[in-house]
Amino acid sequence: MSRKNIFGSLGKFAAANNPERITKTPDRPLVEVADQLSAAAAPVGSLGRVLREAKQKSARADEIERAFQEGAKVVELSPADIDPSFARDRMSGFEPDDLDEGFLASIRDNGQQVPVLVRPHPTKPGRYETAYGHRRIAGARILGRPVRAVVRMLSDDELVVAQGQENVERNGLSFIEKCRFAHALESRGFVRETISRSLSVHKTILSIMISLIERLPADIVNAIGPAPATGRRAWSLLADQLDALGAGDRVREAIASKEFAAANSDRRFQLLLATMTNRPAAPLKEAWKRADGRAFASLAIDDKRIVLSVDRAKHPEIARLVLDRLTQLQAELQQASPEEEG
Repeated sequence: MSRKNIFGSLGKFAAANNPERITKTPDRPLVEVADQLSAAAAPVGSLGRVLREAKQKSARADEIERAFQEGAKVVELSPADIDPSFARDRMSGFEPDDLDEGFLASIRDNGQQVPVLVRPHPTKPGRYETAYGHRRIAGARILGRPVRAVVRMLSDDELVVAQGQENVERNGLSFIEKCRFAHALESRGFVRETISRSLSVHKTILSIMISLIERLPADIVNAIGPAPATGRRAWSLLADQLDALGAGDRVREAIASKEFAAANSDRRFQLLLATMTNRPAAPLKEAWKRADGRAFASLAIDDKRIVLSVDRAKHPEIARLVLDRLTQLQAELQQASPEEEG
């Protein structure tokens, strides 16, 4: 029996036995459970265990309600009580297989440093809906830990603006993920002004993004994935190529190849673009990121070379570490394979 049905049945049972005790809908939705509990107090009987659980939920609701009044207080919630946002932005990061071990190790060793933002679920009493922090919630669920969260009363517009801006500030969404997010919001009836605020983009760019996602077949975009290193021009070029008659069939044949299946998201994009343009695929590029999602180095690999790039101005300690390790590696290789004396 779901939590919603439990409390619904309690209220009906109380009303049937004592019609005069029917209560009005409270101004504070989070404490609705407490009101229902009071209405059902008389017919306790075999429902003792259910009522104890309801009392615990009521106490938790009061704690969250106090958090509203005190401002951005951080509370702990069970991941099982939190639903994802109604507007999905990321193409990955929601399932256990999407979370790398480094991200999980950071939470395991250091705890969840940055709280997530949730709102009381508008249609499911006792549950919450995520504004941002989906990966942190997934990580907490895997590790069996509570989620540190800020709970706020948010309208739909406020939720999507907070969700989009947080990802923009943390550089969390790739270009194609932003396009999908914008298109999904417009499909749900959000005005473009709200979508522009959410993604912090000008309305002209937003129009291009929505138009682009409408031109790209959804199955091909899903097969490629987020492609974090692939920008607007590259995706526009792929869309232009796909507009050619029969081009989609060639791309889908490439998607079925073993090379495509073994490649990462950006490499998959390059393989498909090469199929369309009859040009060699660009070097494989990967971004090395911290646990918080910020990139600190990039790696480009082709048939002839490997190029590692670190921004020394932004990450001097990492640049120094790479140089030291390369020097150490060179010495180890020379020691392992000394030149023949001749």
